[in-house]
Amino acid sequence: MPTRSASQGFLVVADITGYSAYLSHSELEHAQDVLKTLLDLMIDHARAPLVLSGLEGDAVLSYTIDSERFEGQAFVEMIEQTYVAFKRAIDLMVMNTSCECNACANINALDLKFFVHHGEFVVQELRGREEIVGSDVNLIHRVMKNQIREETGLRAYTFYTDDAVDHLGLEGFRDGLTSYAEEFSDVGQVRGWLADMMPIWEEQKAQPLSADDGGRTWQFVEEYPLPPEVVWGYLTNPEFRAIYGNAKRQVAHHRRNGRVGPETVFECFHVGNTVTTQTVLEWQPFARMVVDITPAPTLGLLSTIDLEPTDQGTQLTMTYSSLRGPAVGRVVGGAWISVIETRLARKGMRKLKELMEDDIASGLVSDHSQTAIDDDLVAAAAKQALQSVKTD
Repeated sequence: MPTRSASQGFLVVADITGYSAYLSHSELEHAQDVLKTLLDLMIDHARAPLVLSGLEGDAVLSYTIDSERFEGQAFVEMIEQTYVAFKRAIDLMVMNTSCECNACANINALDLKFFVHHGEFVVQELRGREEIVGSDVNLIHRVMKNQIREETGLRAYTFYTDDAVDHLGLEGFRDGLTSYAEEFSDVGQVRGWLADMMPIWEEQKAQPLSADDGGRTWQFVEEYPLPPEVVWGYLTNPEFRAIYGNAKRQVAHHRRNGRVGPETVFECFHVGNTVTTQTVLEWQPFARMVVDITPAPTLGLLSTIDLEPTDQGTQLTMTYSSLRGPAVGRVVGGAWISVIETRLARKGMRKLKELMEDDIASGLVSDHSQTAIDDDLVAAAAKQALQSVKTD
């Protein structure tokens, strides 16, 4: 594959940490198995819009190419969900091992950190694989060798450079982060923002309870040609929510640090100047969201969206509960939904699918699948990481 022209986009490194407290050379085989399992998990979670670039010992390098359809919130949530999956995997390994060797006993010493930068790079073929090169690629690798843990005490974090935060498009995102800057002899001062990953794990480690669905009255299913992580971006953006909700426009209120989530209220403006609201009750990125809809001042119902990955992309199931409110309103409103709204719901879901198909055709989003990494290469990366132990 020939060298391509320079691209702009995000660079992401997921880096396992904690070897100094973990490694025992006398149990190298067990340690290597553990690290290979964790690297496999990190590779599996480098999903669209991320493109896997390669393994670098104990780290996984990925990138995105800038696009009009890039959704900063879904991108941040992908990083967070990777961390949650990593911590769950650690917990499962601890619970399921009966081995008393040091390598197995010290699994809890391992953790994960991320480095995110936005810049310019070139994608080219090297050693039979697509890899990225450029000064911004060098910068993110240099920033990995930092004093963050010594200066802040954090061992599990995401470091977003200023350029990365600027390009996420999430107004107020910095409000939930900690400013950090460090001087490097070869690249100068790098300024950015730190997100502590432990509170995210503490918030999500207990399996969230699903909101009461209020009874399943209406249900619709549609297949979309993109993976759940990309479909989720369409579903959370007010511009695209208006399309599948058959509204003229939507506005999101009560964001937290620039992000939509529980307690966010979507205000929907419909034809005839009618306005409805949708309050987010449950938020499981890439899997489920539940909103409480008020189609009229005295009426309400729940709408649940579930996403499931398929060979073709994503199956989206939208379920509406029965109406709550005064009896007369339930009868009249129920008849309206059964006759009119169900037809509009199907129409809106088809319009969203058509938009995605148009976006794929025009190159605004990619439906590509990741290039598989040979299992032997993952094992070799784990072995390399253990043979060049670093103190981090």
